[in-house]
Amino acid sequence: MGKLLAISFLGTTSYEVTTYIIDKKHYQERYIQKAINDHYKPEKHFIFATTFAMEKHRQGMIDCGFQVQDFVPIPDGKSESELWDLFGKVVKQVPEGSRLVVDVTHGFRIQPMVALAVVVFLRFQKNVRVEAIRYGLFEKGSETNEVLDITSFLDIIDWTFGIRRLIEKGDGSDLADILKNLHGRSYKNNELHKAKGLTNFGSYVNGIMQSLSVVRPLEVMQEASRARTMTDELKLDLQMMPHTQPLQLFAEEILQKLDEYAAPVSDISAIYSKQGIQAQLAMIDHYLEVNQYQQALTLINELLIGLALVLHSEETVKPNKRKQMSDRLHAIRKDIFIGKIEQWEPEIVEIIKLSSDYRNDVNHAGMRDDPKSAGAIIKQTSQLAEKTRRFVEKHIPGFEQDQVVISKLLKNIKIIELRDHLPEMLDQVEQNNETLVIERDSGEGAVLISKKEYNSLMETVHLLKSRANATRLYESLQQMESGEVHRISRNE
Repeated sequence: MGKLLAISFLGTTSYEVTTYIIDKKHYQERYIQKAINDHYKPEKHFIFATTFAMEKHRQGMIDCGFQVQDFVPIPDGKSESELWDLFGKVVKQVPEGSRLVVDVTHGFRIQPMVALAVVVFLRFQKNVRVEAIRYGLFEKGSETNEVLDITSFLDIIDWTFGIRRLIEKGDGSDLADILKNLHGRSYKNNELHKAKGLTNFGSYVNGIMQSLSVVRPLEVMQEASRARTMTDELKLDLQMMPHTQPLQLFAEEILQKLDEYAAPVSDISAIYSKQGIQAQLAMIDHYLEVNQYQQALTLINELLIGLALVLHSEETVKPNKRKQMSDRLHAIRKDIFIGKIEQWEPEIVEIIKLSSDYRNDVNHAGMRDDPKSAGAIIKQTSQLAEKTRRFVEKHIPGFEQDQVVISKLLKNIKIIELRDHLPEMLDQVEQNNETLVIERDSGEGAVLISKKEYNSLMETVHLLKSRANATRLYESLQQMESGEVHRISRNE
């Protein structure tokens, strides 16, 4: 732990003896700098003073224990160059890794503002830890005067960087650290309100950002779905702790963003529900916003493979199914596929072709023939994201309706998914005459079909019960296929 130092500014006022109160302790002094010394006991206390201030108060300061070498002469600050001179002198006096108490009580003109700028700079450039920033109130004739601790206003700088890093870079680590420190400080300083939810909320948001950074859509959806339940204790902290105001201003914005990633998914197969697809599109938008183009290309590619399986009524997350679909689309792309090509497949193949090409370029760090420029990758990724969204809106059944995308997913489903989405699935079965195979752990299961489909099947069974009926029906079908039919006009 570094040395504890203090810095103060000396003004030109005629100071009087008063009782300064610092953390409920009383110090009867003429100079607040002496009270700061007695309270914090720094190894060195630098007194920054203009020529006039030093002439007026040097002897008085020496009489109360300061030494000549403690004084650091500074200009009056009447020009920009003089203010930069002040900045340089303060930075020069504070060594690397120090702990610092800053007293701005007698700062003249804009000296306190310069002092704050210096403190921010020292924290980053010299790893200086600010123990306290103090401002002594003084009312003429008052027997006691409180010395305010305004250190928490330095937190505004941290809030700014932390929230900006979260929103612009998708990194929640700084915000998590800030909330953890504030949480701990409420207990260390024995504040009236002891934090309950700051640390948990910071860790929670940071965890979602980490899941996003390594492209884990299921984790993101599941965790984001808990966002609103994480805020009860947080709201109380924000209400009772005034220095958390910066977070109050951004908390709702953060929660609204998390809502975009939320989907009530029970397992990974459900990420291709309506909400799951919407959440993945929102994640792609997030990657573009925070300049994570490799992640965007990865999710675009994987989302499209899943959508192709949806449209082919196949299971969407089994590795062998995804490999087979990827091989099919690759064969279509190379024009070597033998079989029926669905109407929508050339469109999805074109998007996957580009997303795969650009993703591989990024993954191989451009170490390939004819690498793309950074600008081209950024521009193309944004265009591919928009093409993917348009493909979803155009081809995925029910996407624009307020229901789960089931119609092409209904081949097989687990019992837990049926429980979670029964109303939506029944709607799809009824409206689209789909057949739903419900799997159970026993290996057996059941089949769910619409009443209309059931009646149709029963009619067919009835027709085929009679051998004569079945024979006539089969012969009629053969005649129809061979063209042995007699067409009749309306008049006939």
